[in-house]
Amino acid sequence: MSAEIQNELIKICGRMITEKVIRSVIDEKKFYSIIVDATSDISGTEQLSLSIRHLSRDNNQIQIKEEFIGFTPLSDSSAKRIFEKIIEYLRSTGLDLTYLRGYDGCSVMSGHIGGVQKLISDTAPRALYVHCASHSLDLAICDACDDKLIQLFFGTIKTIIKFISGSPKRQNLLKRAIQATTCNIKRQKLAKLVDRRCVETATSVLSFKQLFTSVMTLLEYLMENADAETGANARAYFKCIKDLDFIICLFVVSRIFAILKPYTEVLQSKNCDLAQCYDNIEEVAIYLAELKYDVTKFHELETELEHFAGENDITLTLPRTNKYENVSAYVKTIYETFIETTLTELGNRFSKHKKILANVLNLLPSYVVEKQFNDVKQAFDFYKDDLPSNDMNVLAAEFEMWQHKWKKTSISERPSNVLDSLNALLSIRSFYPNLYCLFELYAILPVTVSTAERSFSTMKRIKTTLRNSIGDERLSNLAIIHIHHDIASNLNVEDVINIFCKDKRRIKFTNK
Repeated sequence: MSAEIQNELIKICGRMITEKVIRSVIDEKKFYSIIVDATSDISGTEQLSLSIRHLSRDNNQIQIKEEFIGFTPLSDSSAKRIFEKIIEYLRSTGLDLTYLRGYDGCSVMSGHIGGVQKLISDTAPRALYVHCASHSLDLAICDACDDKLIQLFFGTIKTIIKFISGSPKRQNLLKRAIQATTCNIKRQKLAKLVDRRCVETATSVLSFKQLFTSVMTLLEYLMENADAETGANARAYFKCIKDLDFIICLFVVSRIFAILKPYTEVLQSKNCDLAQCYDNIEEVAIYLAELKYDVTKFHELETELEHFAGENDITLTLPRTNKYENVSAYVKTIYETFIETTLTELGNRFSKHKKILANVLNLLPSYVVEKQFNDVKQAFDFYKDDLPSNDMNVLAAEFEMWQHKWKKTSISERPSNVLDSLNALLSIRSFYPNLYCLFELYAILPVTVSTAERSFSTMKRIKTTLRNSIGDERLSNLAIIHIHHDIASNLNVEDVINIFCKDKRRIKFTNK
């Protein structure tokens, strides 16, 4: 089979899958959002990944769906070109821009003056831009780690991990050290430290702390038994990790990252909505604020640090040049400063999310009982052209009935996020048509670009070093088939053949 025939068949399969994915959005004229991100493939071509976020009803349950719809190549990364590519691709799939209500994506998307945000808002005024919550958290943590002492700590960990993972022999020696020095620990290697990725960074730091004794054992062995260069490096690293500053940072950063890690993982879930996202961030911010002044928790950390130092033969003494009275005061300063900086950055990075959510939060059953119509009027006013009614008297009456309903319900039974509120409305939506529509609009607002980032992993599996000449269209369609393998496996072969036969064939005739 020729490459041309292969490409035609792959294109037909990709088109059939895409049509099935977006059919309900088009047929039922549903609102949707787009998730956009860009990366370079192995050949250096910038690829724009597009996914849609919409609502689906299965077994009388509303679910949030985030579905990949294709790659499109970028000749340049200007805002205008990205905008043109997005619009062109959406129109090629049959999606109506009239129903676009939200978007998220790469950094150039956010410019309100000359970025894609401005260009999309001119085309779809009610489409809200929401910056990726996972990226916001990553950037908040990155900024919180901007202190020189913390940066030096991360640099040391990164270098040591690279040193150990760079040699299979050293990796095997570490495994033997782990077996000899620790009990009941599943982890057998250090996790790679990835910049600006909170989950990976947290995992890396926590694994380093867990395997600290084994790392010391390995470095001691290399100092005595390795060649001159490796032994010298091992000696330098051994000295670094026994340093007071490093040990304090290891405990302080591990403590905060252990708290943040599960929240970051939740933010990457497809079912996470903006209300749940902000609730999670607010919850962790409140806890960190309490932790900063919790004397008991600090003493627990200090005791654990002293015990850890004793086990690993580390002396906790301040150098002469240190201005602090004792080690405890020094630890407390680093501890409180890191928490305070983290709180400040979380507030800065999520202020826009809070602004978008200010109105919808007041409509959630867990909040609405204490609110007034004026507290939510702006939300109704912004989406008035999308609602079944734009009469403020009707909307106010519907709000009052909604409020009355939840006043009669116990606090524990009141939904606290958009998706649960939608499902609570599903069977009674005829009584609350405007609220149902409003919750739908907020449910489809994107939270993260994780779906787009997952498509990059697929792209790397398809377009490899040995297969770097794959065309852009073939790459996109193969990615669609791979990601939507459940739909692809159920495609009717006869339908594919029939479409192939009906398509116009352009056979090239050459005179010899």
